[in-house]
Amino acid sequence: MNSTHAPVGQMGVQAGRRLGALRSGVAVSAAAIIGLCASAQGAPTIEDLGILPSGTFSAALDASADGSIAVGVADMDNIGGFIQRAVRWSGGIQNLGIISGSDFSGFSNARSISSDGGVIVGESSVLGGGLFAFRWTPGGGMQSLGAMPGGVGSFATSVSFNAGWIVGYDWMLDPDDGSQLARAFLWTETNGMEALDPLPGTTNTLAQGVSDFGTRVVGFGFNSDPAVDSRAFVWSSATAMQDIGDGRAIATNSNGFLVAGRSQDGRMFLWNSLAGREDIGLVPGSVQTTPARMSRDGAQVVGFASFLDGDPHAFLWSRCRGLLDLNTYLPTLGLDLTGWHLSRAGSVSDDGSTITGWGLLNGQARAWRVTGIPPLESPISLLPPPGAPESSAFAVSADGDVVVGSAGTGINFTSQSGIGTSTAMLWSASDGSAQELGALPSGFFPPNATAFDLNIDGSAVVGRSRAAADLRAFLWEDGTMIDLGLLPGVTTGFSTAQGIDDNATVVAGFGTGPLGGRRAFRWTSAGGMEDLGLLPGATTQWSQAWGISGDGSVIVGDSHSADGFRAFRWTSAGGMQSLGVLPGGAWSEAWAASGDGSVIVGVSDSADGFRTFRWTSDVGMQSLGASGFVPFDVNGDGTVIVGGGARLWSAATGVVNLDDWLPLLGVDLSCWRLINAYGVSADGSTIVGTGRFDGREQAWRVSGLPALSSASDLNGDGAVGSADLAILLGSWGPCPPTPQPCPADLSGSGSVGSADLAILLGEWGPVFQLPRSMSGSSASMSAPVFEVYGELEGMSARRLFEIDERDPVR
Repeated sequence: MNSTHAPVGQMGVQAGRRLGALRSGVAVSAAAIIGLCASAQGAPTIEDLGILPSGTFSAALDASADGSIAVGVADMDNIGGFIQRAVRWSGGIQNLGIISGSDFSGFSNARSISSDGGVIVGESSVLGGGLFAFRWTPGGGMQSLGAMPGGVGSFATSVSFNAGWIVGYDWMLDPDDGSQLARAFLWTETNGMEALDPLPGTTNTLAQGVSDFGTRVVGFGFNSDPAVDSRAFVWSSATAMQDIGDGRAIATNSNGFLVAGRSQDGRMFLWNSLAGREDIGLVPGSVQTTPARMSRDGAQVVGFASFLDGDPHAFLWSRCRGLLDLNTYLPTLGLDLTGWHLSRAGSVSDDGSTITGWGLLNGQARAWRVTGIPPLESPISLLPPPGAPESSAFAVSADGDVVVGSAGTGINFTSQSGIGTSTAMLWSASDGSAQELGALPSGFFPPNATAFDLNIDGSAVVGRSRAAADLRAFLWEDGTMIDLGLLPGVTTGFSTAQGIDDNATVVAGFGTGPLGGRRAFRWTSAGGMEDLGLLPGATTQWSQAWGISGDGSVIVGDSHSADGFRAFRWTSAGGMQSLGVLPGGAWSEAWAASGDGSVIVGVSDSADGFRTFRWTSDVGMQSLGASGFVPFDVNGDGTVIVGGGARLWSAATGVVNLDDWLPLLGVDLSCWRLINAYGVSADGSTIVGTGRFDGREQAWRVSGLPALSSASDLNGDGAVGSADLAILLGSWGPCPPTPQPCPADLSGSGSVGSADLAILLGEWGPVFQLPRSMSGSSASMSAPVFEVYGELEGMSARRLFEIDERDPVR
C-alpha cells in the first residue's frame, strides 16, 4: 500500500529519507490529543524504603529503569556514633559496605545504578584514609576504580544504562598551593579511568551524567568557586568539550542530546543540540531549582527546589505540566501525604510512573518511592498499547481501520543502531485492539521489528526485523512472519521491505547489492526477490525502492545514474526510468506513488534549493512551492500529500503545517507537537504520524478531515470554476474508448452531458474552505477526531531530529 523512505546522506538532505507512499486508506486513528486528563487508574502510593538496623535516616539518590531497585545512603549506629553506608533497596535494605577498612568506621555513598539494577557506583572510604569511586555488583561486591595519575581521591557520579560506562571526577593536589583540582573522567572496564578534556577557561571539571553508550558526557567546570564561576559542558567522543553556558549541566537523556541543568542564577535550564538552551525557570516560590535526573526519553526531569526558609521541595517537570512541587501535585492525583514532606526527588523511571527520593516522615529523614503516577493522556480513545513506553504509526489500511508501526523501548535509538527491543504492531481503530506481530528470531540480539506498510485491508504487513546480526525484510500474513531473504548473489547484508500492493502479491524495498552498496528490489511469492538494477550510467552501487502503487504496477525510489542521483519510476514493461530534476537541480528522490502510479511525489534539488515535487506523465515534475518538505505519502488519486514536519499539501490548501491547520478545524492540540505525518488514507480523510505529547513520542491518527479535492476540479487548481467548465464543455459527448481517461464524466454514465454539468455547477467555488465557526458563525462540518495509540520514537531526542526511522543502515 504505502512505502517508506530513509535518508541517504549523499544528497545533503538533513531529513534524509522518510516514508513512502500510501495509496489507500480512509479514516484512521492516531496518537494524539484533544484535552488533557489523568489516566483512569488508581491513586499513586508512597513507600517508606526504610533504614538500616539502629539507623536514623536514609536517602534514595537513584533507581533502576523501572524504579524497582533504588540506591542511596543510610546511617547506622556505631558504639554511640553514626557512620554512613551505601545501600540498595530491593525487597528490603542492603548495606553495600565500604571498599576497605573496618566495618565500624568509614563512609560510603551510592549515587547511581544501571538500568537493570545490576551495577551501582558511588564513593567510599578506604583503609588508610581518602575517598575513591567504586563499582558494585552482586557477584563482585564493591571494587575501587582508583584515580588517575596524580589523583588522591575520586567520586563516581553516574553509570550508563547498561553499566559499560561510568563518569565522575577525581582530584589532585595543586603543586603550587596544595589546593584540590578536580578532573572529569570516563571509565570503562577495558580502558579504566580516562581523563576528559578540561573545559577551556576552567581549572576544575566535574562529570555528572552520561548517555547510554558513553558517547556524550555532561557536567560543569569552574575556577575558584562553583557558586560563582561555573560553566556547563557537553563532551562527546566526536567533538570533545562544548561550553553550553553558565551554571551546571547535571542530567542527560539516553543519547545525550538533551541536557538538564541549573544556571548560575539558580534557574533550571534545558539544552538540546539543535535548539540550544532554554530557560525553564523556578518552582513557584523557590529561589533555586536543581535537576537531579532525567528520564531516558528526556520527557521528564526530577530534582529539588530550595526556598528561603531552607526547606527543599521535590519537584517533577514535563513539557506540558511544567515545574510541579510534588508535595502539592501528588495529592491532586489522590495520594495521601499525611506525615510526609518530600524534600528531594532523585530519579524517575523510564515510563514516568515511579519517582524515588528522600524527605521527612513525621520529622525523620527517610528514603521514599512513589509508584503509580499516571501519565497525561488525551481524553479521547486510547488504543491499548502492549505496555511499551514508545510507539510509532507508519501506515493505514484502505478503509482507515488498521494502522501498523512499532512499539517498544527506544524505537528511534533502535532504528539507527539495531540495539534495543521493539515489536512490529498492528492496531485496529474499530475494535480498539493492539496486536503484536513479533519479530524474526534474533539470536543473542534483542528482538527488533518495525512494520512499514500493509495491504488494502491490513491482512498482510511488511517491514524489517533484526535476524541475528543483520536486518531482514519480512512479510507477515495469516499470523506468521516470514523472512524475505537477501538479493540474489548476496550472502551477508541487510534487506528491508518498504511497501506492499493492495492484493499482497508484490513487495518493494531494498537491500545489500551483489556488488555492495544498495539495490532496489521487487519481491513476489512466485519469483522471490528481483534486483531492479540501476539507472543507466551509474558508477555507484546505489538504488532504493521506497514506494509502490496500490495496483503493484509502479515502483518508485532513487538510483545513481550518469547524471548523479535521480528519482526513478520502475515498471515491468519499461524498467527503471529517471524522472529528472527540477530546473537547476542536481539530484532528486521519489518517495511515494498514487494508487495507479500516475502521480509520484518526492524531493528534488533546484535553483531555489530543496523542493517537494509532484510528477505526472503528462506534465512531468512540478515544484509544490517554497516550503520544501519530505513527502512520505500521497493519497489514492494523488491529490493529498503528507510528510516531514507534519506538513500537508493539496491544491486547495497549498502547503500547511498540521500543528497550525488542525486547530483551525477544531482539533485541540494542547501539549502536542506533531513531528511527522507518515500516512494518508485513500480519500485523504485520515492521516497518521508521530508527535510528542507532554514530551513523549506517540503515534497519532486524525480522522474525519474535510474533502480537499473534487472530481469537478478538472484542472486540479483547488477550485471549481470557469476553467473546469471549459474542459467539461470541450469533452461533451460520448467518452473515448477505454483505457483512455474521461475525467469530465462526473456521473459515470459513459458520456459527458447535462448531468455532469449539473454536478460541476453544484460544486462551484473553492474545493475547501475553513469552517465559518472560526469567525463566529456555525460550521457545516464537525471537527476531525484526534486519537492516541499509546506512548511512542523515539529517540528520546528522537524527534529533535527529522530522521527517517525506516533506514536500516545509518
